[in-house]
Amino acid sequence: MNFSNFCSNNQNIENLQKNNENLQKNCKINQKNDTKIENIDEEVKKDMEQKLEKYKNLNQNQLTEELLKEANKQKMNGNLNDEKIKEIQNTILPMLDESQKNKFNELINLIK
Repeated sequence: MNFSNFCSNNQNIENLQKNNENLQKNCKINQKNDTKIENIDEEVKKDMEQKLEKYKNLNQNQLTEELLKEANKQKMNGNLNDEKIKEIQNTILPMLDESQKNKFNELINLIK
């Protein structure tokens, strides 16, 4: 996982969780309606591609600024708090090597 992907994932983890919840709900609905799940997968894929395009050319400082802006926005909206930050940490930390864990923890401290 490179830094760009890390920041993008961190910034959008709540949206991804919501997308996952919506996907699960839609899967149940689609099973009942006998429609194809591929359409939903394409929507999620398109959303992720748009986010990657938005962040792919930013340098580390720009990504950090974007992360902090988004975190502050989510805090103001009531969508990010200490409990949610801990949940994010518990989800992401096991996937990182020591160097990435150190950088991630630095970012978390900035967000808090």
